[in-house]
Amino acid sequence: MRFYIQPHQFFCGIDLHAHCMYLYIFDIEGKIVLHRNMKAYPDTFLKAIAPYREGMLPQAYVYPPAMRATRDWLRRRIHLMRKRAERLAHIQNTNSQYNLAPL
Repeated sequence: MRFYIQPHQFFCGIDLHAHCMYLYIFDIEGKIVLHRNMKAYPDTFLKAIAPYREGMLPQAYVYPPAMRATRDWLRRRIHLMRKRAERLAHIQNTNSQYNLAPL
């Protein structure tokens, strides 16, 4: 994976769907340069970003198909661990409100 530490002139965000995409480009100062709803075709996308390609963020990391199940499992585990911590904290707080001995 490549890491970039220098600022870029333009930044791009894409909300990609099956048949359409919403393209959003802004400059380093946060001013909107381009925002457009368009068909999800590579040639229309490349044509729209052509003036801004120099200085954009690198392509996002795409998980290899073999690792996607592991990634999803880890995301679910993180969610469950957070819920567990919330529940334990709630039990401990309730316990201390009634001046009971620590668990």
